[in-house]
Amino acid sequence: MAQSVTPRGGKKYDEIIDATYRLVQRNGYSNTSIAAIKKETGASASSIYWMFENKDTLISTSLEAQYPDGTIAQEWSSFLPDVPLIEQLRHLLSSVLESEQRGRAVRTGLLLALEGSAQALPVQEPFRRRRADALRAFRQWWGRALVASRSESGLDVEQAAARMSALTQWFLDGHFIGDVYLKDEDTEARLELMAQAMLAAAASPFVTAPEAQGPAAREEDAPTDLLGHVRSLVAQRGYEGATFSQICAAAGVARSSIYWKYEDKDALIKDAFVGPYLEMKGELDSLPDARDVGIAEALARELVAMNERLHASPLVAAGGLLIAAQRRKPPTPAGYALIAGSRSSEQRLASWLETTDLSDEVNPTHVAWLFNRLRIGMVAGVALHDNALRMSEAMTIGAIAQMRSHYATS
Repeated sequence: MAQSVTPRGGKKYDEIIDATYRLVQRNGYSNTSIAAIKKETGASASSIYWMFENKDTLISTSLEAQYPDGTIAQEWSSFLPDVPLIEQLRHLLSSVLESEQRGRAVRTGLLLALEGSAQALPVQEPFRRRRADALRAFRQWWGRALVASRSESGLDVEQAAARMSALTQWFLDGHFIGDVYLKDEDTEARLELMAQAMLAAAASPFVTAPEAQGPAAREEDAPTDLLGHVRSLVAQRGYEGATFSQICAAAGVARSSIYWKYEDKDALIKDAFVGPYLEMKGELDSLPDARDVGIAEALARELVAMNERLHASPLVAAGGLLIAAQRRKPPTPAGYALIAGSRSSEQRLASWLETTDLSDEVNPTHVAWLFNRLRIGMVAGVALHDNALRMSEAMTIGAIAQMRSHYATS
């Protein structure tokens, strides 16, 4: 339950705040209405409008109330020159990744940010503000860390710090979407792996390869077929907000013709997203023999290829991630298939890593987890139209290469 943030309305105020948050988590922005909030809480419309100016104010307040008191930006604002970088990273990542409250709040903010119809609205303010503050804090922290740890001349500290801040956000976004929060027997090992990977990336040469210059995500052509209209509507309005009536109207087809092929809306959305999203992200079912190309080269190629597919299909990226990130009980058929597909690709990568020269001290399952979180974070950077995160994947490739040099035996 959210903390009471104002005395106005007393207990009923808190009930409305909590109910609104639950509805947004389940239904997204477009399909969370004042009528739905009335039904959930038993409050009258007049009492809701007495406490809140409008729906956007109510949703913004409900999101604000879910965040813990301390922000990620505040935690990353302090750099300790006398403390080893790896120790600082362990502490910083632990405070972020092990907080269930923060994980759920950030995930909900990401879900709203992914929903196209809500992207330019005031309801985004709590999430966007914290995200921008966090990116600035990451950049400042890494700037000081790079100055303290690298003495070579000619290093563009500002550019290097920007790349490291993007990598940090990618990893964290991938975690918030893929995990919510970490709390199991492998938590310490996974945190250590992420910290070591970041530190290794910070020590790598910051050279941009020509082939790694990904284009900005382009606007897709107007949809011309049924599945294209489904992808557009889901990316704009979310799973619940894309109604069957809207799909029929946008595609210019009768319900009967859709029902002739699909049992229901769930089956239609599953067909529109599952195959294209998993193909875009890469199912990791054809990785080369690591003895021929090495771990770093194989994973780098996979990232370059995924980046190209991502920028060519921003609607698939946004809608697919929106569906995959929702945690409905039970999950939608499309959501279940996307989560299962992601887990399968992660397992395939872990099996592939077992055939490589990865150090015996490193668990292939943990490396596969980290790589998959990085990929999810890259998808989020494109889906959110986040220019600050639309870095060339050369930086990411450098991180993967450094992971190999850090963890491989040869």
